[in-house]
Amino acid sequence: MKKIIFHSCYEELNSDNFLFKNENVDIGDNLLRPFIKIKEKLADQKINVDTDLVTDHKDVQCYIFIDEPDYENSVIKEIFKLDIKKYLIHLESPIIKKINYDKHNLFEKIFTYNDSLVDNKKYIKINYSFDVEDKVLNRKRNNFCVLLSSNKKSSAKNELYSLRINDADKFYEIKKKSIHLYGFGWDKYLFPPVRPYSILNRLHFIRKLVAKIRYPYYLSSVKRKKEVLENYKFSICYENVMGINGYITEKIFDSMISGCIPIYLGAPNIGSYVPKECFIDRSRFKSANDLYTYLINLNDNEYENYLKAIKNYLSGEEVKKFSCSFFADTIVKNII
Repeated sequence: MKKIIFHSCYEELNSDNFLFKNENVDIGDNLLRPFIKIKEKLADQKINVDTDLVTDHKDVQCYIFIDEPDYENSVIKEIFKLDIKKYLIHLESPIIKKINYDKHNLFEKIFTYNDSLVDNKKYIKINYSFDVEDKVLNRKRNNFCVLLSSNKKSSAKNELYSLRINDADKFYEIKKKSIHLYGFGWDKYLFPPVRPYSILNRLHFIRKLVAKIRYPYYLSSVKRKKEVLENYKFSICYENVMGINGYITEKIFDSMISGCIPIYLGAPNIGSYVPKECFIDRSRFKSANDLYTYLINLNDNEYENYLKAIKNYLSGEEVKKFSCSFFADTIVKNII
C-alpha cells in the first residue's frame, strides 16, 4: 500500500507513530489533532502515513518534514538524494528553530505561517490549527489574570518570554492575588544562558530555592490548559516572538475558547485574523501598570462586549482558517 512518511524535528513525536496517535502534548491541548485529520484524509485515498525513516522506499510517495530536519544526519542525507518529492511544514518560531533558507530548494513546497513568505506557489499559507469550539463557557470567575507558559529564556531579538514574566511580576507587585502562574519549569529558576550564570543551571537545589523567592505567585504545572483558563477573567497570551506577520499560535485561541479574555502581543497583523474586539492589545499600553489600570477599570458592559465578540467570532466563518480540517485539506490538496 502506498504511504507518505512524516518526520518531525522532535524525535519523541516520531517514536511509534506518536504524531498520529495522540492529540495532546505537554505544551498544549489538541496540538497534534491536525495531523490525525491528515491521516484520516489520506486513508480515504488509500494512502498510509508513517513516521519511520524507512530504508525501503518502494512504496513511499513523498517525505514531509515537520520543521527543518538535521541535514547532517546520515539517514536524512540519503533521503535527500532520492528522486522522491519532499515537503516542509514550518511551524516553529525562528527563535526556537532557525530557518535555513539555503536548504529550501530541496523541497517541492513549504507550508508556513509566515505571511511575508507566502506566494501560493513554493510557499503555501497554513495556520496553527485547532478544533475550534463556539460554545464559550459563561460563568462567574473569581480569579483575575493568569499566565500559562513554560519557563524559557532567549537572547533573540523580539523575544517575548521576558515581557510575559515581567508583566506578571508587575501585576503581582500591584496586587498579590491579581496574577497566578502555571506551567513547566517555574519550580526551578532558569539562569540566563550566558556564563558564568548558566553554570548555576546545573545546581538543582539552588534553582529550586531561587524559584520560590522569584515566583511566589507560581502554583503548578497543568495537564490541560482549558481547566485552568475557565477560572480566570484575563490571560496573558504573548507569543514567543513578536514582529512576524501570521505567526499566531494556540495561546489566544486557548483563552478565547475557555471564555477567558486574551491579552495579546505577537503578530503585527493579528487584527487581520482575529477581530480586535476579541482581545486586549498589549501594544496599546506603554507599561504593565497602564495595562493593569485598564483591566481593573473595565465595567461589566465592556467586559461582556469582549465575550460577545469572542462568541461571534468562534461561531463565524473566518475562524475556520484555524480549524484542523482546513489545515489538513491544505496539506493534502497540495501534495496529492
